[in-house]
Amino acid sequence: MLREEDCVITGRDVTYPTILCYLLSLRAEMASRAPAATGRLLVGFRKWYYNAAGFNKLGLMRDDTINEDSDVKEAIRRLPEPVYNDRMFRIKRALDLSMKQQVLPKDQWTKFEEDVAYLEPYLEEVIREKKEKEEWAKK
Repeated sequence: MLREEDCVITGRDVTYPTILCYLLSLRAEMASRAPAATGRLLVGFRKWYYNAAGFNKLGLMRDDTINEDSDVKEAIRRLPEPVYNDRMFRIKRALDLSMKQQVLPKDQWTKFEEDVAYLEPYLEEVIREKKEKEEWAKK
């Protein structure tokens, strides 16, 4: 196995171990930069997909587009009244715009940074309670 002390490059001697040392150092350097580059790339892709989905052009948030099954309906029922009213306003406005085949002006689109998962905590709580009830029923 190649050790770090074997990685000494002197003069113009380019031998097999020195090439391996260079490749290992290059690999280590790239690996140290990979998480940041991958993270930026992933965020860039997320922003692109968020805008390509189109719901933000109608003023909707991501949680407004979740398919309503029994768990989601229960989570919506548990929302605080102001949050529920805001959700209903966004959905009604989106339906109205959709019927008119229009979109909001660009300055009113929901931005990726402004979109918060307001329903997720309630949905996770409902799912956790459902699992807990199932476990109690098994006993």
